[in-house]
Amino acid sequence: MPAESAWIASNVKTEERARTLGSYSTVRTLLSFPAPLIGGFLFDAYGFNVPVTLNIVLVLVDIVLILYLVKDRVASTG
Repeated sequence: MPAESAWIASNVKTEERARTLGSYSTVRTLLSFPAPLIGGFLFDAYGFNVPVTLNIVLVLVDIVLILYLVKDRVASTG
């Protein structure tokens, strides 16, 4: 999370930085809230490999979304 926040902060205009980081943090938190429950169900049903594989896939999706949503690199001005 700190690396993602730093990357977003360095690639978003200063005027939009707080809104962008807040929106990203809110969405990430809301989506991760049920994760332990879902992971427990997947572990009980399929064993250890499925939750770990699903986590890796979702990390890759997260990376693609960040690269897609923050398209142009903007020089940070403070």
